[in-house]
Amino acid sequence: MKKMRLTLLSIFVLLFGGLLTACSIGNLQVDFSQSELIVSAGQEINLGEYIKTEGISARDVELKAEDSSIVSISNKTVATLKSGQSKVFAVYKGNVFDSINIVVKKIMNHPTQFSFSEDGVLSWGAVSTFFPGQDVAVTATRYRVRGEIVVYDNAEPTEVVERTIVDEIVEDTQWAFEQSGVYRITITALGFGRFDDSDPSVENKKAF
Repeated sequence: MKKMRLTLLSIFVLLFGGLLTACSIGNLQVDFSQSELIVSAGQEINLGEYIKTEGISARDVELKAEDSSIVSISNKTVATLKSGQSKVFAVYKGNVFDSINIVVKKIMNHPTQFSFSEDGVLSWGAVSTFFPGQDVAVTATRYRVRGEIVVYDNAEPTEVVERTIVDEIVEDTQWAFEQSGVYRITITALGFGRFDDSDPSVENKKAF
């Protein structure tokens, strides 16, 4: 963050529950190259790649997490534990120079409330998911339809005539059957922003 002068006293400012300090230890600078990272749970990030220093070595900068239940830190490596967000502070000799916000994505809820129409349309309920600490849910705008269509011989019902793989993305909460056959289909809500893709739904099996 900022150039430091010997003649200045340390200044403490309350920021996002942490102390951000301007230090009286010479013309030193420690910055993160960006203010926020959005990542998935279960990842490891080398924050050493995002630290810029002047007057000191990046090896001497210590990282501390605001919320250790969301991220854990080992040296310069941050491991994401669960969805949410936490500041990570760059500390040198007990003084906080800068911080970066780590956003750990929330997995979207998976689709439910399936129904089939007589004219061959599979429908499901819109998927909405809350990000931790937020009061307004985010609704998925795209869904992945995956599965297969199996066509059997009319004379030999156990004999497979054709097998078609389905993998499509739709921007609605319904998908129309394309041909006669036995459908085995799952639906995934696609994530965006602070959200990761949902787990696939239960398999929907339907003869059409």
